[in-house]
Amino acid sequence: MSFYRPIILIIILVAPLAIAQNRGLALARFDAYAKRQIEQDDMPGLTIGYVLGDEVWVKAYGYADLENQVAMKSESAFRLASVTKTMTAIGVLKLVEAGKIDLDAEVQTYVPDFPRKKWPVTVRQLLGHLGGISHYRDYNAEGHFKVPMNTVESLAVFQDFDLVAEPGTRYAYTSYGYNLLGAVIEGASGDSFGEYMQREIWAPSGMVATRMDNPEALIPNRVRGYQLDNAGQLINSEFVDISSRFAAGGTRSTVPDLLSYASAIMSGRLLGQATQQMMFTSMTTQAGENTDYGMGWSIRPVNGRLSVAHGGAQAETRTFLVLFPSDKFAMAVACNFEGGDRMPYLRGLFHAVLGEVWDPPMVADNAKDEALLDALVTCFQHGNAAFELLGPNQASKDEVRSAFSYLDKIVSAKDSDEAQVLVDQGRHPLADQALVTVGHIMAQYLAANRDDAWRDQVHANGPLAFFQDYHDLVKSHRDIPRSFRLPKRLGKILPDMLEGWNRAWNADVQAWVLGDKVPDEAALKALNEQMADIAIKPDVSVMFETEAQTLFNQGDVAAAVALLESCLKLYPNDDACRVQAAIAHLVLGDHDRARDYLERAYKLRPDRHAGPNRLNAYAYMLKGAGQLEAGSSLLKIAIDLHPEKANLYDSYAEFQLEAGNKEQAIRWYKNALKVDPELSSSKSALERILAE
Repeated sequence: MSFYRPIILIIILVAPLAIAQNRGLALARFDAYAKRQIEQDDMPGLTIGYVLGDEVWVKAYGYADLENQVAMKSESAFRLASVTKTMTAIGVLKLVEAGKIDLDAEVQTYVPDFPRKKWPVTVRQLLGHLGGISHYRDYNAEGHFKVPMNTVESLAVFQDFDLVAEPGTRYAYTSYGYNLLGAVIEGASGDSFGEYMQREIWAPSGMVATRMDNPEALIPNRVRGYQLDNAGQLINSEFVDISSRFAAGGTRSTVPDLLSYASAIMSGRLLGQATQQMMFTSMTTQAGENTDYGMGWSIRPVNGRLSVAHGGAQAETRTFLVLFPSDKFAMAVACNFEGGDRMPYLRGLFHAVLGEVWDPPMVADNAKDEALLDALVTCFQHGNAAFELLGPNQASKDEVRSAFSYLDKIVSAKDSDEAQVLVDQGRHPLADQALVTVGHIMAQYLAANRDDAWRDQVHANGPLAFFQDYHDLVKSHRDIPRSFRLPKRLGKILPDMLEGWNRAWNADVQAWVLGDKVPDEAALKALNEQMADIAIKPDVSVMFETEAQTLFNQGDVAAAVALLESCLKLYPNDDACRVQAAIAHLVLGDHDRARDYLERAYKLRPDRHAGPNRLNAYAYMLKGAGQLEAGSSLLKIAIDLHPEKANLYDSYAEFQLEAGNKEQAIRWYKNALKVDPELSSSKSALERILAE
């Protein structure tokens, strides 16, 4: 049973100022955590590091080669996978600055042999995954190439695919689109992609170990990659020649090189300020929705800090690079395990360096309060990030007044559904990014009127304190227009919300969030009593769920259920906990309660843990744990919740076949084909069974 929640780290909470003064101690604690965690994760090896201004720290753990017991090193060389896309984007933008590429030109301007499609595709659209170029169509074939390919051969893999959408209308992540950008670089520069990147990106950034991956070359410190087999045992990764994805994921590098690259970006050595600002701004669809992806970078604020990042995943490797440009702070991690979760290590290092919990988990039990919380978090996160990226807000007074009126509509909404729709639209251009404007204005006034101590703490203090500080400032600052004030109702409830949060977000709870064990029974009872009357409270449900998973894996399903039931008393709207409790009830044979829990979870959030893909995955995990009957029952309920999903019927048929129910399997494969006549897995399975 897997719970799809991040692992939380074992790091002692230290005040931000103390972290700054005693970073060595904090890093020692992180080091101890990482050594324990890689064993718990069955991680073969990992290298992680950060750069903060001129300060650089890199540490390696585990093995680069398990068979020969070769220790991982700081200089170990990993496949970068899709982190390569950030370099390709910068390569294109350097040519834009040089006047050799027009962002709004069709790709055929630079790659004339690429077939024209139903609609024109521009360079700008490709940079933001808005060009409609397909991703992998058949990964069983396209993800396992064994022979090297040049640019022409790489493009030939997908050049005849139809567009998946009209360009500009839909974000559709595509490695092939970035391969096409690699060809654009070659066409505009006259160099091969690797030559251009070495001259324009890698050498100027001080990246001494970065290169195009080549299985035949002698590459210093090359790591071996690993994966899990069907029995959950570590085995060597499949060999895949990645030259076919040359500009999308075809490079190899080290963590120190990635940190040098990050420093070059943040210091402005690679691109001009205006170009970099454009690269770090989310692109939008024609319908006016942000994609949360700029040009080669994912754009997601952390604690109100501007944050840009990209991860990578392919055979042999998992990587991640995240930059906080305003802080001149970046982190990079790489591991040689295809099942490796990189984020717990990054979150732990973030805490060790900055003394902040990465996006402290906040939740409200009341649906309307949840919508309001979403609005406040959106203003805090995206408004502060916009201020960091763009400086003072350039909106007119009327535009700002309209933005604050929009926030008032959310606060005054008649029900949670109306409020949530406004919140969901509020940071997008289709709503004039009203919530971003509100947060931007708040950050601007507070930064101008508060001291350095406030600026040092604003990110750690979070959205409720941010709003309360602004509310207090407005009351004492006559120069702020009355129309820029917070809605009256919000001003009235903020103090209680903040007081409740501060009371709940105490040292004990923070220690649990940063720890790996649940409190004892007495502490659990106290926690329930303490949070009973709090509108906005810390979400420590992951603590319960992780421990429940451990109990389940140990065979103590009853204890796991009891723990999850305790969690639901605190968080009645937690769909993940409710689904996990349902799964445990299925194992115990209580199908009626399991169905009730799953139906409630589906009603709460139909596209998350009770969504068809998650439930299908849970069923296979149950089967893998020897709980075939429980897995079958879960699939049957999932089909009732999602009757339009043919894959669920297909999975149920497979489970019936494995249980020896051949006639039932035939029936359900036929049901799958009624829903989707083109479902190849059901077609082939049915043909095979009937031919026996």
